[in-house]
Amino acid sequence: MSADEKSVGPVERYLGEVDGALAARGVEDRAEIVAELREHIDAAVGAGDPVDEVLRGMGDPQLIAAEAGGPAAPGVAVPAGRLVQAWVPVVAVGLVLVGGIGLGFVVPVLLLLGGLVLVWGSSLWSTGEKVVATLLVPAPGLALMVVAGYAVVSLEQSCTSTQVGRDVQEVCTSSGGGSGVGGIVLTVALVVVALAGITASVVLVRRGLRRARAYAGNRAAPNMVDWSTT
Repeated sequence: MSADEKSVGPVERYLGEVDGALAARGVEDRAEIVAELREHIDAAVGAGDPVDEVLRGMGDPQLIAAEAGGPAAPGVAVPAGRLVQAWVPVVAVGLVLVGGIGLGFVVPVLLLLGGLVLVWGSSLWSTGEKVVATLLVPAPGLALMVVAGYAVVSLEQSCTSTQVGRDVQEVCTSSGGGSGVGGIVLTVALVVVALAGITASVVLVRRGLRRARAYAGNRAAPNMVDWSTT
């Protein structure tokens, strides 16, 4: 059996389960959703990603159906997961966001690490979303630290004394670190980074809460299905 033939089975089974879960919830545009998922899978596999990793990253079909809307049909269960309570998204993302402020100090670092442990230990986010949480969510705090440090440098002054006859003249000049084109470019870049981090935080919290409600609203099955092997 060729590699292509081996990869078709898991993908088709996965998409079939998604379609069935959407149908059970009465989602009208399920054909479009399945088509979008197929395009995403084909693109990822075409880029060289292993099929099993791609399918695991897509998420469980029941959760996809829950996000698409509609109550679950009787007997349809969302698989069990780790750290899927409603408080996890707010606390985890909040700790990472706050921990980004004051990195280099013990308490903020502990907050950041605690938040990342919750993020990576939770089943509410995909691996890609967890990477975003790790890289972008602390960004607003880091940007604030850079701005504060840049402001301090800009206010620093150096003074020189010159004796003219009996008088001593002292001339002080500031470093001017925040002026000029460089300062403007840095400011714009920091604003963009901060906005990206805030946007990522909001999106991750909203997705996490939505998925947590999906878990809470359904009786969990013992284990998630590994679509790469079934």
